[in-house]
This record gives sequence, C-alpha cells and structure tokens, in this order.
Amino acid sequence: MRKIFYSLAIVFGILLSGSFSFQDSFGTECYAPNFEKNFEEADVVFFGTATEIVHSAIQGDSFTEVGNVTFDVLNTWKGETSDIVVVKSELNPFYCGVPFQSDENYLVYANESDGVFFTSANFGTQSFSEVLNLYQGYDVWPAKIIEQKEKCLEKRLDLAAQNANISEGNKKFLPPKLQLLCESPPNLVQCNKGLELIFKNDDSPACVNPATAEKLIERGWANPTIKIISELNTNLEKDYRETGSVDNVIGIRGIVFDNGTSILDPWYKFEDKPDVDINNSGEIIVLYLDTNQNIIAQTGFDLNRGFIHSVTTFDLGSFALRIPVVDKMDQIILQRDGQTVAIRQISPNDPTVTLLTPNGGELFIQGDIIDVTWQSSDLDGDEIFHILEFSQDGGSNWLTLVVDLIGNQFNFTAPQNIQSDLMLIRVIAMDGINTSEDISDSFFAISR
Repeated sequence: MRKIFYSLAIVFGILLSGSFSFQDSFGTECYAPNFEKNFEEADVVFFGTATEIVHSAIQGDSFTEVGNVTFDVLNTWKGETSDIVVVKSELNPFYCGVPFQSDENYLVYANESDGVFFTSANFGTQSFSEVLNLYQGYDVWPAKIIEQKEKCLEKRLDLAAQNANISEGNKKFLPPKLQLLCESPPNLVQCNKGLELIFKNDDSPACVNPATAEKLIERGWANPTIKIISELNTNLEKDYRETGSVDNVIGIRGIVFDNGTSILDPWYKFEDKPDVDINNSGEIIVLYLDTNQNIIAQTGFDLNRGFIHSVTTFDLGSFALRIPVVDKMDQIILQRDGQTVAIRQISPNDPTVTLLTPNGGELFIQGDIIDVTWQSSDLDGDEIFHILEFSQDGGSNWLTLVVDLIGNQFNFTAPQNIQSDLMLIRVIAMDGINTSEDISDSFFAISR
C-alpha cells in the first residue's frame, strides 16, 4: 500500500495546486468528457445559446427527465445545422443529463436519428464555462486568460474537424506550446508524424525531426523526454522522502456557501504530512466522531476566498487541505459558527476494483486510442471515484491521467513521445475516504 499512499500524496498535491478543477459528482455512471472521442462519435458539433427549455416528460419511476432545448447556433464544426436547432436531452444531472439554463452558451455534441438531434452529458455536451474550465465563473478571470482559453478551444475544434477524415496515424496535433496552453500535461504533448518530442533547457517542449533532436541532445541544448519525466518523478519522490515523518491523512476538498450549505468533492486517505494538527483553531471546525457519536478529536482551518464557484447561491469560500486521521473515527463534521455545514460518513469497507484492460500483452502504436476499462464495487453502496495512472518504466514512476472519474471506462491517445514495452496502468478506487487499487497483471507495449 505504500505506493498508493505516495501516489495519492502527489495527486492531492496537484489538486491543491489547482491543476484539476472541482467537479460536480453524479448519482449514476457518467463518463468524463473526452474531446477527441466525443467529436469523432458525434454527428453534429456546434456552439450555441440555449433560448428555450421545454421539460417534456418524466420517464416512469426513474426520475429521469427528458426535455427539448432550442439553440441559436453561433458556429458549427461538424455536420449540418440551421440557425435554430432543437435538441432532445436528458436534463437531470443525476442521470447524466445536462442542466441547461436559458441564455447560457453551450458546446453541443449530438447524434441524429430520424431527423431528431439528441444529446446528454455522456456525449460531452457542456456549458461553455465548463468547457473552458472556468468553474469559478467568468467574472473572476482576467479577460486575457478567457481570450487564451477561447482561442485554445477554437483551435482544437478546427483541428478535430480537419482530422475527421484522416487515418489515425496521420492525424495532426496542435503545436506543443498551444497543447500546454490547452492544459495537456507536458509528458503527454503529441508531435506530428515523423517528429520527436524533446524538452529544451528551459523545460519547454518542442517537436523536431529525429536527426535534429539527436544533435540538440548531444550538444546539451535539449533533453530526451524520458529523461525529463524520469527526473521529474525522481525529484518528486526525493522531495516526498525528505519532508520528514509522515502520517495517515485525509485530503479534503469542497466549497462552503454563506447560506450554510456546502459541496464536497471526493476525499482521499493517504500518507503525507497534515496541513493542520489536532486542536488547530480556525473558521471551520472539524469534529471527529466515533460510532457512539462522541467527539473524540477536533481541528480547524480557514476558508480560501480566492476561489469562487459558479452556482446560484453566493459563495463563502473553498477549502483543499490535508487533515489528520484519528483512530476509531466514524464520522467527520464541519461546522462554522456552531452550525453544521457538512458531514462525511466513513464507511467500514474499502471499495474493490479490478482492472480489465489493458491487463498485459497488448501492443499499441503511437497515436492509437487506448481503452482503459475496469470493474469496481463497494459493499457499503458508496459512490466510487477513480484515479487513473500509467507507468512507462515497469511501475517505478507513475503519471496521472485523470482524477475524480465516475464510471468504468476511460480512453487516451498513446503518446507519440513514449516508446516502451514496460507499460502499466493503475486504477485507484475511492468511496469518499477509503481507497484500493489494481494494476495491469503484466506489461503492455507502445511502439512506433
């Protein structure tokens, strides 16, 4: 279990740094948006403003809600649409619906059947602010940042349209710096066919032909990707080991509103140094309760008001920190001014998870789509969240693909800069606090 604790410490550090946005969780298996896959599978992709939402039907006893949404189409990237389009959609987010709001802009991925367009969150349809990762709302972002994000989205959509009829191995990619602007991790930057990814001495990526790459590396003006990634992970592990003694902690994240309500993101248990000690004071008081509802310990922290979530109620502040684990804890309560704002129950059983694919022996070519599938369950009936990681060196170092994923499937493109026959996938399952994992039974390969 030591590896998983270390891995989660790194992942939660990324979450604290803001590299991943807060996500709303759903009550059923809904898939995270996958830009390339959503674009490829959709019949129509367009950007438009929702002008009318008609709630047409409740489906039986399931509480799924189907409605017709009318859009003023502003731009179309795939298929054919008129200036005004009506799309049928599930509206209940607990059933992978899209909670459309009038006068809001959306990027819509839809399929067509008998002249009727239909969509859902599983198609990739999102509000424009979600697509741009502006979960805090437009008002708190500098205009220049919004402009950059809009440019990035437009470039990605244009490129997806150009690649629509091109074979997988010949598809084009955005320039490396633009891929970084579009929030691709540096290690997953892709190069066009025939080019090789290197990192300059300032750690910026570049795509060059193999002969140029070899000369730059020989002269010490650049580094091969594998070296950069290896050094990055080595330094992370070195920093982790040099922080001193570590304890079991719970990484907690969420938002507290001024009306006394809150939104909690998944919480993870792992080994690391806590940000606050037991009996720490703060604006938010953390109470640890045992099975008899007795308070056995407490700590506290202050909210961060630099992060504002775009919802209907006015925000108070957010939090993301590591708190200590306490023996015999059964429930954690967050209070502000003596009023309870959040409760997290700690269930007795760890979730179980089994990785199905890739589970060893597979051979992928750079640019192939790698489908990751797994099965997970929880005896307590808790909702399960997942972290996916991959290793290209037999498990010595791990890089994160996605966090807070609900469902049992994810896919990604085999990076052009990775060539290895020591590939592994790790899936980590969490029920809100308790954690378990599974790894590919044997190595698979990525080759040119």
